[in-house]
Amino acid sequence: MGHYPWLRIADYAVIAGTNDLLALFTEAERQHLPLPEQEEEDTDWWFGYRSTPRALRDRLQAQGMTADQARYDLEQELARWSQPDPGPPDGWTGPIPSAEDVLEKITESIALPYDPLEALMDDGMLDTVFIRMSERTVLRLLVDRAPETAVVDLDLSQLTGGCCFPYDMDKARAADARADQLTAGRQLSPLLVLTEGATDARLLTKAMRVTHPHLSGFVSFLDFDLPASGRPEGGASALAKTATTFIAAGVVNRFIAMADNDLPAHQALAKLKAKGVPGHCRILHYPPLPLLAEYPTLPPGASAPVLADVNGSAGTLELYLGRDVLTGPDGQLVPLLLNAAGAGGFPSKDKKAMQDKFERKCDAALAAPPGTDPEGDWSAVSAIIDMILHAFDAPSA
Repeated sequence: MGHYPWLRIADYAVIAGTNDLLALFTEAERQHLPLPEQEEEDTDWWFGYRSTPRALRDRLQAQGMTADQARYDLEQELARWSQPDPGPPDGWTGPIPSAEDVLEKITESIALPYDPLEALMDDGMLDTVFIRMSERTVLRLLVDRAPETAVVDLDLSQLTGGCCFPYDMDKARAADARADQLTAGRQLSPLLVLTEGATDARLLTKAMRVTHPHLSGFVSFLDFDLPASGRPEGGASALAKTATTFIAAGVVNRFIAMADNDLPAHQALAKLKAKGVPGHCRILHYPPLPLLAEYPTLPPGASAPVLADVNGSAGTLELYLGRDVLTGPDGQLVPLLLNAAGAGGFPSKDKKAMQDKFERKCDAALAAPPGTDPEGDWSAVSAIIDMILHAFDAPSA
């Protein structure tokens, strides 16, 4: 068989294995057994992973490889045979089989003891059908038709000896393969950004379409705009709970919990940050801005605006929507109301007006001809998106 892992069902050699198949097994299924004396192998030991059709079928089902999906994949592959491009795989000269023909052949093949050194079937139909299909699809087709009492082996014996592939049998091969798979999933899946509420997610999604349109499909802000009965709670405390739930649930995607740069948000997330989060999660606040280092505020009892550094104390999203949005009818920045603790925000009426003004700014930019520079101040929202993009960079030395 050569130096390959081989997947067998009921002693029937099916396909050469890869890490994608190895990741479907668990370390509890690892076997290291002496071979019977009458068996002639390159090694005196059988080493691999041994499971059941049901276990593998359930794991594939959990990952979305359903029976219907596998049947659909098979039909799509056979449909390609009747097309000029790509046509049947090289070497096939017979009539194009139907999906039922293939499924019947699978059932017959698994039921019969075949020499694993031989082809799958005498006419090579299954070899030819399987060659362009994913191993996960092929495995689902096979385990759905295997007897429940059958043994499914991923035989790694050929890798344990010989001149080419020394193989450490004490290593957690399946667990390592699954970890690699999850890592790849994190790297290739969209980067999720959790915010304090629906407004933050909506405005930042629109802003990203203007400042970083090329990130569509690669960065995703959690959509809070659900039906009222299922609408998530908003605020920094709710964000901390959501991030904790994501961590506990083992969400595969890399994700960021992005909160306001104000006192309530820092306090709400302090416990989670102190506890520590896994490597695929980041807890962040909107970045400090030069504009916020000297922003007009109205502390308690003040009769006129006082310039103050509100970075970290009152940096709500509205302060990141652009100087043009923060400028009132009098041409001056709208003062920020502060409480005795130094936290604060804009009155509800001003806050809503700023959000609406920003949305109109976004809509105008998105409606402009391609290549047109968007009007207005986009520096702060660009800083937020840039912070998200570089959240997983290695710390500076």
